[in-house]
Amino acid sequence: MINVAVIMSAYNGETYLCEQIDSILNQSYQNFQLFIRDDGSKDQTRNILSDYAEKDSRVKVSYGDNVGCIHSFLLAAQEVDADIYLFSDQDDIWMEEKIERAVAYFRQADTSVPQLYHSDLCVVDCHMQKLHDSFMQYQGLDALDSMQRKTLFLQNFVVGCSMAVNKSLLERLFIQGVPEGIAMHDWWMALIARTQGHIHFDPRPALFYRQHDNNVLGAQKRTLAIYIRALFSGQGIQRFLQFRNLAATQAESFLKTYRDYLNSEFQADLKVVSHLREKKGLSGVFRCFCSGIYLQGMVRNLALIYCAVYEHLSDLKINKSG
Repeated sequence: MINVAVIMSAYNGETYLCEQIDSILNQSYQNFQLFIRDDGSKDQTRNILSDYAEKDSRVKVSYGDNVGCIHSFLLAAQEVDADIYLFSDQDDIWMEEKIERAVAYFRQADTSVPQLYHSDLCVVDCHMQKLHDSFMQYQGLDALDSMQRKTLFLQNFVVGCSMAVNKSLLERLFIQGVPEGIAMHDWWMALIARTQGHIHFDPRPALFYRQHDNNVLGAQKRTLAIYIRALFSGQGIQRFLQFRNLAATQAESFLKTYRDYLNSEFQADLKVVSHLREKKGLSGVFRCFCSGIYLQGMVRNLALIYCAVYEHLSDLKINKSG
């Protein structure tokens, strides 16, 4: 049978952790181990994890200092050997066939190259009341035809808790140790699959994605009104520019790490995105657009243009006053 590893990073997750772990242990596909790294929790999370490890031999727990969710996931994954790797949040609920569906994909996939499988998610609130049948629609995202578009260089649409990857991808992930300059671990792995292997999207939801006040990252319904309010607040503009800079830093680091595995077109695209920090104003944005690299949705692209113009005018004002 195919050996499956489920990787979880836990931090102060006592409220929903048991429901998440129970949904994993009750999967229809049972040939897996659950590896949980506690990222320095201060609540009852460590006691909860210890109890599960004592009761079920599939649960393996390690404890570490607080390094944040990105590096916590990477540190946990680096210590695990399996055929397929799935990644779990600490506050969702997996549908019973989540692992089985991922395994079915990898049985017929070319495992000699990095492969990434991901699915849609059902969005629920903290009381498990449904907010939307589709995370992708809720966020205004489209994951179909992801291998034919360049969106992923600038914007992630692969949700880590819906994702499964093969050993070839994990080996490529750590080819130079734990990589630096990562915006998010799921985005980085999606870039590996996009540029060096294959991404497969399953439109059927495989888990209930819980929205609550303490999400590290969450889903918010994207509407024109929300973007307008954000763009007329300095805080909203700064968040958008911070996102742009994270994408640029990641592109630069990814190119440096995998240059020998990338064709000339991918190298050129990553260079264009990496230059977004230096080429402020519209020049950097339009270079992306001319290269076929867009955000998903007209409103997001208009917001990117607006923020670039705002930043340029702010710099001119500062230089003039100085």
